[in-house]
This record gives sequence, structure tokens and C-alpha cells, in this order.
Amino acid sequence: MTAKLIFTISLCLFLSSCTLPTKKQVVEEVPLIPRVLLFGNPEKTLVRISPDGKRFAYLAPHNRVLNIWIKTIGQNDDYPITNEITQGIRRFIWAKNNKHLLFIQDKDGDENWHIYKVDIYTKKIVDMTPFQNVRARIHTVDKHFPDQILITMNKENKKLFDVYCLDLLSGKLDLVAKNPGNVDVWLADSKLCVRAAVAVNPDGSTVLLIRNDKNSEWIPRLKWDFEDSLAGGFPPKGSRPISFSRDGKFLYLIDSKNFNTQRLIKMNLVTDERETLAFDNNYDINSVIFNSDTYKPDFISFNKARMEWSALNSEFKKDLKIVLSINNGDLIYIDRTSDETKWILSFINDDGPGAYYLYDKKLKEAEFLFYDRPKLKKYKLASMKPVSFKTRDGLTIHGYLTTPPGKKIKKLPMVLDVHGGPWWRNTWGYMDNPHNIQAQLLANRGYVCLQVN
Repeated sequence: MTAKLIFTISLCLFLSSCTLPTKKQVVEEVPLIPRVLLFGNPEKTLVRISPDGKRFAYLAPHNRVLNIWIKTIGQNDDYPITNEITQGIRRFIWAKNNKHLLFIQDKDGDENWHIYKVDIYTKKIVDMTPFQNVRARIHTVDKHFPDQILITMNKENKKLFDVYCLDLLSGKLDLVAKNPGNVDVWLADSKLCVRAAVAVNPDGSTVLLIRNDKNSEWIPRLKWDFEDSLAGGFPPKGSRPISFSRDGKFLYLIDSKNFNTQRLIKMNLVTDERETLAFDNNYDINSVIFNSDTYKPDFISFNKARMEWSALNSEFKKDLKIVLSINNGDLIYIDRTSDETKWILSFINDDGPGAYYLYDKKLKEAEFLFYDRPKLKKYKLASMKPVSFKTRDGLTIHGYLTTPPGKKIKKLPMVLDVHGGPWWRNTWGYMDNPHNIQAQLLANRGYVCLQVN
């Protein structure tokens, strides 16, 4: 049985044994939030700014499913650029040529994702990987190669992903890194040359492989035991390389070898010397944002009880301080133009909809764009409190407690919501997190919800 099915059965058994608050009691104290507002499509979400800063794109319903919309900044000219009718689009990015948007889509949920490009001027959509029973992923997009991207695809062997260079104008595909049979992670340098890989051993450990150029042999440089690897998944979660320096002499790593948590490491590829740039004793790294010119890390975030950000580049410390002050929620991502002067900011809250802002680095000002689910502003959502407790053997367990608004936390029915898998954890905030949406529904109906990590 799957973890989801086990949880569903357990939840049903639990609810059947509880004394339910009457509908009258709930309605009198807090109006019921319609389920469609919680579980239905957001009105606007996943905002991405164009590399030149003239437009931004986002996902919004069209034909009753999520499609990509585009808008000129400063104008009210929003219009859909895609026309999906059966299932919504989940992810998209801007190509660095400012002409194309790239998105992935499968057929009837078969998870054989194809990469599509859409011309923002003609609205023409082209399947760039038109192969049967093949899964493709966008791997590397670099502003210095505006008409080329790297993709991974299992075209030659369904069990293995090779790396291809895709020309967005001609559609030409060139194989640039052949999977020998055990590579799980690939990484390209600033010249779009694939020079790092992570290979998986039969015992679950992984090996970092490096080569000098596309014609050189792969050389093992580091080994991670199974506990530090967590190989698999997309994007990968365990110890791994994440970026080369601009000159290709250094490698930035997410590394937990000999540590309790992940650290951001800078490794000298000539001397093997390693420098720790950032870490937290109790929490893993959530994200690292690199500068598109210097290839150095600008920001790092740690997903603690709530999200915490630091500026690793002193140039952006003042900007980050301003950005974090514009909303009481948690900043979950920053999307920047090619010149780094305009940023799209996404904030989540526990008791309200997600919010998007446009930040101007030169003016040091932020403009509110919209909420993802503005109709939720009419309702009282529950707060989500970080909690911790000691187990019988002394281990500290962390989690979140969501409680019914307007009720005393005494003798209320409680649902224990268990997250799935060792590579996933509960997090604070509401935006489109299935577990947290469920917690809001339960709290709105009179239940306490405890989510344990």
C-alpha cells in the first residue's frame, strides 16, 4: 500500500471515531471556506520575469485548466499564450532570448514530459522533443547562450538520461554527454560544457566525477556514503555539485559528508581544498541563487521552522533587508532579470493567500502585483505554529500545529498528518502545498491538525 493510501485510510478511521463539531457551531464562529477556493486552481501563480525585464508570465486558468499568460510590465494587456484544454501546465521558464517561453507537458498523465517552446509574438507552439515514450527535462539555461539550452532525455535508453544541446531556433539536437549507465546528476560549466556528474553505486553511495573538457576522461573526485547521497528524484536532494565558477577552476557543492546537515562548499579543482561558505547546524539548505555574470552565489536560504535567507554577496545585503520587510510571510523564491535589476518576489503566508511583488533594485522599491487566491482574503484562515517536543529517547521532533480560528485549544479533535518519505518534510505556509491546504480545511471545520517532521 502506498503511504498516501495508508494515510487516507487512517484519516477516515480517525474521523469516524471523533466527536464532530456541528455545522451550526462552525458556521456561527467561522464561515466555512468553500473547498474550491482551497483546492481549486489559483487565479494567478508561478510568476516569472522576462530576461530583459519588459514582461512577466504566469500560470492562470484558461479553458478551465492552467495555461501560461503574459503581461507587459506597466500595462493591462494580460493574455494567454498557450491553449491547453485537457490538463494544465505545471512548469515553465523564459528562454534567455526574450522571444520564447519553454514549458513541459505530458499526455494524459503518462509522465513522458515533452519540452515545448512558444513564440510570444506569433503564439506558435512547437514540440522540441517529439519522440514517443520519451521523457525530457530542461536542464541548463544560460543568458550567455540565449538560443541554446541543455536538456536531459532518455531517448536512447529508457532507463538512462543523456544530455543534449538543443538549438531553440533550428530545433537541432546534439548529444553532448552519454550516460554510461549509472549517472544520476549532470552539471555544465559557464561554457555549457558538461563537466561534472554524480554516479550511483550499487550500495547507494555516490561518486562525484569531473572532467576537464568534453574530450577528457571522467575522474572520480569525491565519494558520498548512502546516508549523504539521497540520489534520485528531480530536482535531486542529496550531496551534489550545483555550479562551476566562471573560470571553471572551482566547483560549488551541496555537501553533508562528515556533517549533520548540508553545507555550501567551494572546492578547488586543482588542489582539492574545500571552503565552507554557509551552513546551519540543524537544517539543510533550501536553495542557492547564483549570479548570472559572476557565477558566484548571491543568496542562500535555509528551510528552518520558517524560511531564512542570507545574502552571500555584500552588494545585495541592503536589497534583501528591504525585500524581507515588505511582507510578513516567508519569501520562497526570487526570479531576476539578466542584469539583476528587477526581481519577481513570491511570499507565502500561513493565514492568507500567497503574494507576488516586483522589486526594482535601482529604486529600492517594491510594487505589489497580486495574490494567488484573492478570494481567500474574505475568510479567516488558521495560523500555523511551529512546534517541537522531546521523544522518550531524547530526540527533538519538529512540526507544525494548525488550530481552528476562534476556538479555545481544549478538547478538540485532532488529526495527525504524516508527511511522505525521508526526502520530504512539512513546511510553514499555505501556497499550493497539499498537506497545508488539507490542514486549513481541517482547521476551518473545527479540527486541530498536527504535522510532524
